[in-house]
Amino acid sequence: MWLFGFVSGSNVRTAPNNLQADIYDNDKALAFADSYCKSNPDHHMSQLALAMVEKFGGPKAKHEWSE
Repeated sequence: MWLFGFVSGSNVRTAPNNLQADIYDNDKALAFADSYCKSNPDHHMSQLALAMVEKFGGPKAKHEWSE
């Protein structure tokens, strides 16, 4: 739930620039989170959240990540 709240907050912040993440399928978002965590076990939740925003159409994250 925290991840979806983070994405929602990001969308509010970026609404004027029309750079909102569009998570239309919670299962796909959770599958992305699972894959991200398996590939990046040393990353923090905040890095996952930024990567999720970027993956689903929000602004680019300011850190490197991979799927």
